[in-house]
Amino acid sequence: MSLAAFVGASTDASASAAPESASLIGAIRFEGNRVTRGVVLRQQLLIRVGEPLSQPAVEASRQAIMNLGLFVRVEDRIEPMPDRRVAVIFAVKEKTYVWALPRLGRNNDGDISYGGQLEFDNLFGLDQRLKLIAEQKRIAGGGTSDQQSIEYSSARIPNTAYGFSARVGATEQRERLYAPDGTSGTYRNEVLSLSAGLTRWLDRNGPNSGWSGGVGMDVSLVRYRYLAGAPGLAASGRDAGMNVHVDYTRVALGRYGYRRGVEYGLSLGGGGRFIGSDYDQLALGGYYRRYRQPGGGSSNLNYQLRFGFSSRSRLLGPAYTLGGADTLRGYARDSLEGNAYVLANVEYLHPLFGRPLLRGVLFTDLGNAWYRGTAKPWRLDQALGVGLRWHIDWLVNVDLRVDAAYAPGQRRSQIYVGSRSMF
Repeated sequence: MSLAAFVGASTDASASAAPESASLIGAIRFEGNRVTRGVVLRQQLLIRVGEPLSQPAVEASRQAIMNLGLFVRVEDRIEPMPDRRVAVIFAVKEKTYVWALPRLGRNNDGDISYGGQLEFDNLFGLDQRLKLIAEQKRIAGGGTSDQQSIEYSSARIPNTAYGFSARVGATEQRERLYAPDGTSGTYRNEVLSLSAGLTRWLDRNGPNSGWSGGVGMDVSLVRYRYLAGAPGLAASGRDAGMNVHVDYTRVALGRYGYRRGVEYGLSLGGGGRFIGSDYDQLALGGYYRRYRQPGGGSSNLNYQLRFGFSSRSRLLGPAYTLGGADTLRGYARDSLEGNAYVLANVEYLHPLFGRPLLRGVLFTDLGNAWYRGTAKPWRLDQALGVGLRWHIDWLVNVDLRVDAAYAPGQRRSQIYVGSRSMF
């Protein structure tokens, strides 16, 4: 029996039946979670055994379980128990949590890649993610890249208020660097990187939403080898930094991957010789994202604003780059660079052919990156285009994506194909 039906039946029952206000929760059960452990689901609940039955609290708990992104759908129902108690039951349909992706062909920016990717999206049934990547690339526009990485993340460690993430990666890349006067040189860049972060949710109990704060550390060993062209355009060394951040999220995930809500945050990072870095630098960054469903329907108007300011030396390479599938679509990848940037992205999505999993997209991007001393740092470049999104509801966070973008500032267009939404 659904919650609404149960409440209605209680209202129409005889005087011997208990009204909703007198019905106590006698049990909370889960169905369909063959992989996901009950401790993960219970962490999201806003109801407890022994409390009075509350329809808004049950619905909020159902939505919080859905927001984990681990399930195709989540439903609730109420069943009567002796002594005027009720059982609240949440039935879930799980997604596929282990999948491999051959990285053969072209990615969003036209790079030709060879390798593979293996993902575990619900490791040990504890809402942990593990991603393994091994890849060789021929980069569009020239250059090569070899990459290996291991990424781990847990949004919330069970029965705690903490989340944890870590990444280890190694990259070897041949690239062309440019001096301010336009001269260029070819270098081989070898980077070994390690990062880790710890997040603390403000509320120890309840859903993964609201305020959180965290600390993190990044260490990169960078080695540049000069090959040809202009020398002295890059410096090798050890780059280490620490950061703190504060974030807020209140985003609801719908049946077909539709989102509604808001999230935003600020971060402050710094590095120096006091933590073993060869370089001193400070950085401030932030973001704001909004997911709207005009009229409460099946369309979405989504937009985000991102910015960053850094004291990073130009010899270390740019702190930020724009251009490509995930920043300014249509512009050559990483063609805008600097130690500061601003970026805005707006997308309007609407279902096509009566299929809620397939949506058409109209989008525009606006942004710029610049170095200190640039004559017009606030001149913004614009891109616009159309696209398609096909939500694969049996995989975790996978949306097949096709975007056709035009960049007026560079008078060029490009088509992108990928498996993740932009934001």
